[in-house]
Amino acid sequence: MNRIASSCLLLLVACLSPASGNESAVVKDWLAAQAGLKSLTADFTQSQRLSDDRRPIVTKGKFAFAAPGSFRWQMGEPAVTLAVQNKDAELVVANVKRKRATIYPQEVLKKEEAAMGFSFIEAGFPRTIAEFNENFTVTGEELKDGIHHVTVKFNSRRVSLGLRKMIFYLAEGSHDLRGFYLRFRDGRSITTQFSNVKKNPGIPASHFRIDLAGYETRIERAK
Repeated sequence: MNRIASSCLLLLVACLSPASGNESAVVKDWLAAQAGLKSLTADFTQSQRLSDDRRPIVTKGKFAFAAPGSFRWQMGEPAVTLAVQNKDAELVVANVKRKRATIYPQEVLKKEEAAMGFSFIEAGFPRTIAEFNENFTVTGEELKDGIHHVTVKFNSRRVSLGLRKMIFYLAEGSHDLRGFYLRFRDGRSITTQFSNVKKNPGIPASHFRIDLAGYETRIERAK
């Protein structure tokens, strides 16, 4: 599975999910704030650093989610890269400019999820603290300028081989997710900041599909 598709699996968890279920009041309040969340849209700015001494690559985009498992991750405005999935279909990652797309069938995604330690495609987002404990462990918390920084590690050995840590940024009081940080073991880092967040908007089902007419397509096969 390519880097964009693998990142989408991680980001789908990251964008909407509280971290781990320890005794942290911040984590408990975040979990409570997600109750009743059926859909969400947001704009985002993503900064990727290839190393600490290089200027970051900055990309703007849009994100949409609808329970139990539909999402759309758009890089660029207008779209340069699209990653789209609905709950009953494959994941499609499309290079809009080059008119090329890779299709990841359900069996490929489920195999990748099993290897990564996640199972949200079939079961939807975890709903309990116990379910979150299977994926994350909180390693630190800090309040800076009205933003809670909640640092977690991944319990999956495979994921942790590539990712050193993750930090969720939560607004003090509302506990809305303002962004997150991913630090990879090869020195890369990605910071994603959200704006214009709308909870439970009406999103048409067509928003979670890509018209591939005119695209060169490739289907990823299970290995």
